[in-house]
Amino acid sequence: MNSTLLASVATVTALATLTSASVGLAATGEGRMTATLARVGQEQASGVTLPAGIKKVAFGHAEDTKTPTGGASCAIPKPLSDPIEFDAGTIAISFTIEVDPQIVRGLNASVEGDLGSSNVRSENCNAYAICSGRICQTQYGSTVTRSDGKALRTGQYKLSIEVGDQTFSLPFAIK
Repeated sequence: MNSTLLASVATVTALATLTSASVGLAATGEGRMTATLARVGQEQASGVTLPAGIKKVAFGHAEDTKTPTGGASCAIPKPLSDPIEFDAGTIAISFTIEVDPQIVRGLNASVEGDLGSSNVRSENCNAYAICSGRICQTQYGSTVTRSDGKALRTGQYKLSIEVGDQTFSLPFAIK
């Protein structure tokens, strides 16, 4: 029986430490997971309307970057276009969810689908800013890989994002 591996982007308060905001992985069984893909704007090409406070969701391959103050961050410089498709043989998928921190103070994101392993690693791809004198999170994200370093399984996936009482899903594939 297939199980669900959920990469959950943790809720982070304004006073959370920059290094502790995390995407937690919970796995049971053969390995289903959660990830993110490239989409731009309030109205997605697939017809999904993003909840208030979600500026952009992007899928692709993340690169480490530095903030203007020298802090570590990451970005997806060349997001995938709709329909979101990663190439077969892909060993990592990344997603970012840009938010208005005055509206979104936390969210949960999960990728649903069988990645081919129950042992999956996740590395944060978050960004922060100073908002009214406090630290606030402006981007939630993750890069997901198999722990054994092998390619992710081809197939159809769904990124599910929950903000408050609103949930929406974005389809993507590894082909």
